[in-house]
Amino acid sequence: MINYSELRLDSGGTLYFKIAKLIEWLIVILALVIPLHGLISSIISIVLFAGVLICVLLFGLRLPFKPQFSLICLILFSLFYLAHIVGVFYSCNMSFALFDLQVKLSLIAFPVVFFLISAFFPGALNPGRTLIAFATGVVIGSLIMIISAVVSYSATGNPGEFYSSLLSDAFHPTYYALYVVMAMISVTWCWLHDCCKLSSRNTILYAISWIWLFIFLVLLSSKAGLISLAIPVIYMLYVLHQKTRSLIPMIGFSAFFALIFTASFYLFPISFGRFAVVAKTIETVTPDKGNASESTFQRIMLWKSAMRILREHPLGGVGTGDVKQAFLEDYTLTGNTAGQEANLNAHNQYLQTSVALGLTGLLILVLTFLFPFIMAFRKGAWEYGAFLLLVAFNLLFESMLERQAGVMFYAFFNMVLFTALNGEVVNHPVRSKPL
Repeated sequence: MINYSELRLDSGGTLYFKIAKLIEWLIVILALVIPLHGLISSIISIVLFAGVLICVLLFGLRLPFKPQFSLICLILFSLFYLAHIVGVFYSCNMSFALFDLQVKLSLIAFPVVFFLISAFFPGALNPGRTLIAFATGVVIGSLIMIISAVVSYSATGNPGEFYSSLLSDAFHPTYYALYVVMAMISVTWCWLHDCCKLSSRNTILYAISWIWLFIFLVLLSSKAGLISLAIPVIYMLYVLHQKTRSLIPMIGFSAFFALIFTASFYLFPISFGRFAVVAKTIETVTPDKGNASESTFQRIMLWKSAMRILREHPLGGVGTGDVKQAFLEDYTLTGNTAGQEANLNAHNQYLQTSVALGLTGLLILVLTFLFPFIMAFRKGAWEYGAFLLLVAFNLLFESMLERQAGVMFYAFFNMVLFTALNGEVVNHPVRSKPL
């Protein structure tokens, strides 16, 4: 194995090590900022992309080329974006098609950049530090939102300031709930791997962070987020088994979680009350117009619209640029004024992709999750499997790959965890495989 820390690119010092360290910190800072500010995270992404490409162009010929994953994997993760490029050629609305490609650019940029980093600067990859940074960013973001809610409540006296979209005004509540659940997985993963040589005293910090994230998730009142909570809970049970090899801690955690979950049910009735509305909506065969503002009812209407459009364009869809127009036309025909006025998408990424690219696009989307999940399962990388399950599940309720907040989150962490899954990170104590 090549010891990259000994490779000198100039006579005055270890330039390679400095470059790798800079790339590492750009990745870590990006992970920290993603849950805090969309525009700043986009700027850091551009700096990371440009910096890596410049370094490869300047020094690539003088460095060993040893990628940690194959070109086939690179093509697989890029295929979804490439399919949207193909969809541009049979679209009428070219301006929206190009805008959609711009929004989804991270889906091809991150695979390419991480492929180059793994090939030329593997020492820059530190999954443990990256996950810690993201969890820290989510905790900071949640604290800022709570403080803002307290200020708003003091002015308005409205308890709703602590819930849902009023609490998370900078991010869609469902998207931020996704961030929170991923942060819970990250905290659990870091505890398992004892990242940064943390002392046993910091186990308390992990526990407090995990409980705080749970409480904030409840306050966000995202139905998909609360259901997704099962993923970090199951992962925590796995981690307890790995660290103790005993059933007692697992039983203790299960009892404790049942206690705080039950307590939150009574302390935050507004959050859990939304599930009663869902049940009522599902039980109603023909919902009345009065329920049209409820998100579950609206989603059902949107999904029906997507299915109607898909029946007319089953193989290739309507094209990358004509998705919005296809939905608006269906809303007009069916009298869905709420969907028409808000210009809503399918609120289901699988249906959204099917409308745009047909069943071909849907197959590509499914494969981008199924293939790495099988790899994660075979290698015992449960943290990566948990991430894939989390995103795949949330795509059922939101078209998350149509917005920058969802695209960047998925594309970035998919490559962070996939790259760690497929290679040894030189000169870093953190490893991808569970202990």
